[in-house]
Amino acid sequence: MRQWEIWYVKQQYARKSLVPPQPNDPSDYDRMYVVVAEPMGKVSICCPIQNSLTGAGITEIELKHAYTSCITKDCKIVCHEIFTLPREFFERRAGYIRPTEQEKIKTALINVFDLA
Repeated sequence: MRQWEIWYVKQQYARKSLVPPQPNDPSDYDRMYVVVAEPMGKVSICCPIQNSLTGAGITEIELKHAYTSCITKDCKIVCHEIFTLPREFFERRAGYIRPTEQEKIKTALINVFDLA
């Protein structure tokens, strides 16, 4: 597992196994997440990919339909929702974030943490 990879997360297990539950999404299907950091140990820091029904805000990065084979509709990476999840919850790799979007994610995370 590496930074900038897109993974499917077994979120049903994450909700049931962690205190507090992460991510707190009631859907029954696995979601895609982008790994934004790989600290030492058995966890990954990631942000969710969600449907883009309302466009993207300052801390959200758009991924248009067919960005990669796993993106089947317009989506966005939600950089203000940051989760630290055990690697065992990551089911399978789905794709990779391109360098252009990597830079946008870095900028969004700087805005989230007010580091500018």
